[in-house]
Amino acid sequence: MINGRTTLCIQSRKQQNNFQLNQFIFTEVESIVLLIGFTLSQAMKKSLFLTVHLVAEVRRMEQNISEFLTQQMWDSKNMMCAADPRHGRYLTASAMFRGKMSTKEVDEQMINVQNKNSSYFVEWIPNNVKSSVCDIPPKGLSMASTFIGNSTSVQEMFRTVSEQFTAMFRRKAFLNWYTGEGMDEMEFTKAESNMYDLVSEYQQYQDATADEEGDYEDEEEEIPDDM
Repeated sequence: MINGRTTLCIQSRKQQNNFQLNQFIFTEVESIVLLIGFTLSQAMKKSLFLTVHLVAEVRRMEQNISEFLTQQMWDSKNMMCAADPRHGRYLTASAMFRGKMSTKEVDEQMINVQNKNSSYFVEWIPNNVKSSVCDIPPKGLSMASTFIGNSTSVQEMFRTVSEQFTAMFRRKAFLNWYTGEGMDEMEFTKAESNMYDLVSEYQQYQDATADEEGDYEDEEEEIPDDM
């Protein structure tokens, strides 16, 4: 969160207190709910997991402010998930801007980002970046932006969670807390398996090409001979 007094996104997590983090999350959710009425693109409907990454805020109008907001929201240092998007590829993304700014300029900035970083976007989902502009800024601010992206790099976070879960589950750490509430131990085994499947699925999407996707769709549409 960037304003005249605070640079929350750039601070380390140890420097952020609970009030700042809660305020940060509240502002993001507020922006998402406000703009949820915009029609989502077909690509966004294919999203498996959406990762909330950034709300960049400013108190004063500046030149090329939309360019600044765009650069900040795509910057890997400002991601709120423990995954580096440079280690994967974006499947879909949505950028929501709030405040009085040129829609044309916003679209140009988003296109520039995609053209300069085409290798970080999957080629088999066309038009997979959605941008929206609402001229009503958050209270106390002149402009803000919220970014949500579905990147295959999120598998880094899932791998970390899976490794930590496996280590604790093998020792049955805190397992009695859950079984005592009626959960079955097999539910944890199934959850672990689902996590591995999720990581494999994201890796498959990252390695897929447009030709492979086309072949897959052709196979689905193939009609049996006996029909």
